[in-house]
Amino acid sequence: MTGIENQTGTAEAQSIFTSLNFLPNLTSLVFPNLLVHTTEGPVLGKQEWSPENRFYRSFRGIPFAQPPVGKLRFESPQPVPYWWGVRLATNFNNPCLTYLFWITLGEEDCLYINVFTPGSSELANSEGLVPVIFWVHGGSFYSGSELQRTLYLPGTFIDRGVIFVSFNYRLGPLGFMTTDDAVIPGNYGAKDMVAALYWVQRNIRKFGGDPNKVTLLGQSSGAVSAHALTLSPLTTGALYNEQMYKTITETWDNDCGLLAYWSLRFREVWPSPESLIALCIRTRQLYANGKDRMDADGTGNDLIQFSSDLSFKFPPYAAALLHSKYSGNKAYFYTWDHVNQGALNNVEIFNLIYDLHLQFVFTTAKKFRKFRLQPGRSHSDDLLLLFDPLQLQQLTPEDISVKNLAANLFISFGNTLTPTSTDVTWPEFEETEQRHISFQNPPVLSQFAVTPEKQRLIVDWYDNHQKTFPGIENIPTLAELMGL
Repeated sequence: MTGIENQTGTAEAQSIFTSLNFLPNLTSLVFPNLLVHTTEGPVLGKQEWSPENRFYRSFRGIPFAQPPVGKLRFESPQPVPYWWGVRLATNFNNPCLTYLFWITLGEEDCLYINVFTPGSSELANSEGLVPVIFWVHGGSFYSGSELQRTLYLPGTFIDRGVIFVSFNYRLGPLGFMTTDDAVIPGNYGAKDMVAALYWVQRNIRKFGGDPNKVTLLGQSSGAVSAHALTLSPLTTGALYNEQMYKTITETWDNDCGLLAYWSLRFREVWPSPESLIALCIRTRQLYANGKDRMDADGTGNDLIQFSSDLSFKFPPYAAALLHSKYSGNKAYFYTWDHVNQGALNNVEIFNLIYDLHLQFVFTTAKKFRKFRLQPGRSHSDDLLLLFDPLQLQQLTPEDISVKNLAANLFISFGNTLTPTSTDVTWPEFEETEQRHISFQNPPVLSQFAVTPEKQRLIVDWYDNHQKTFPGIENIPTLAELMGL
């Protein structure tokens, strides 16, 4: 298209910008430093100001692959044909199609990337190139890209002199469904991530970024993806890391086993109910101190602790351990033990939902109507402080101290591969010592706190689950890999 192409594609917007009939050379004179010639065509960004009032350039909604619609649905991402006009890159484009809390959001045409580059940086090398943060959003692989314009904002990173890149990838069945054969082999969302990484390698130098210093940063399923991408050969060249008592007890254990059993009901190979019940008994004994059931006191504390260990505390620890043990590269591990005060806090958000009687979002069980979480840390609290969404109130000095420390250490790693700051040196996580940093004020260096008995229980839950996947019988179990 001749002229400036608007990413929304509306006829009105196209007619306005096409009537200007800017040629790329003329546009560069009118908008110095805002026109970038990517390998797919020229894009025009805009000037913005960070929370600390620093100038930066933003380029939003740049296509890194063709829209995965029609014949390209359930296909690997395809290259974008070159465009000759100037593409306007001033607004976020469509989030990927998702089904969130009974609401359908987004579009299938969603494979767009966003680049935010600082006006100046003390981290620039002799060529004037700066390190790059490549952000992989979370959302359990079925949501998250709808937050690009509200939560995943670049201010924290721009203010520290690095380029921040965010992007969309296909979600839910469009991104990760498989028929286990050549018809729909799957993992299209993961292939989108790889395509976005290669787009960065082709183009980031044109935005002032160093292609040899691209650091993957992700949260939740995005962190899982970032870790997998560092290990995948597909990214090579794209990266630079007893009677009545027995009756009550068996009731809970059998309910637990039944729920676990039916949660796996679509698997071709089912674990035995007996093995699941045995795991439930061990879980109750270790986390409920031998009581006849979990959540016997109605607080849910033991269930919360088990869920935290199983889903959030142990998996990144195991990933760091295996990475340190087998990859040959250094690993660094952290826990987030700061309770956000001025920044959003997921515990407060959860309790507010219950206060507003909107708990049907989570459960329809009447017994949970008065349920509340005690103050503490929660999944994603680090993300809510590091980025700059709307604040409930001013950040406290403790919030600011922890935020600055975490951001500086992440960027130090991206720049030098050694995370250091004036406040603390983040120790390498090694198989023998297993030291890590706890982000709080002041920071604390410590070791992993889940007991060996609980570690083995959690490993057995994962290994039991692994048995339900056909075709991977010869893959070592987690217990074997960890040497348990």
